[in-house]
Amino acid sequence: MATVFTALVIFGIAVILGLTLLFLIFKHRRVPARLLLIDGALATLGILLLAVYTFSRTPGPIESLVILIIATVIGALMGYKSLSGKSFSKWLAVGHEVMLVTGFLFLLSFILGWMNP
Repeated sequence: MATVFTALVIFGIAVILGLTLLFLIFKHRRVPARLLLIDGALATLGILLLAVYTFSRTPGPIESLVILIIATVIGALMGYKSLSGKSFSKWLAVGHEVMLVTGFLFLLSFILGWMNP
């Protein structure tokens, strides 16, 4: 049970960092590489924890895991482009953040539904 709560907290921090990065992108400011790498590392750690939890319990938050994996892959591609100096669509960044928030909310609803049967 602690695993899923830890994953939720980690994704919560990743959402906040992602919103900060999105704000910087829309303000046409340089995205700090450290912030980008921390965001990616947290998202990856959250995916690993959530995958361990999901595949060790039935039922598990599989919908949340799938959405968050897709969002993390998109984020990794954007991070690669950003670190290599290439540009990407701002709407891709918005879509990434919407997916991340959606996956986070799915995970939160799973936890709340599981805690209150």
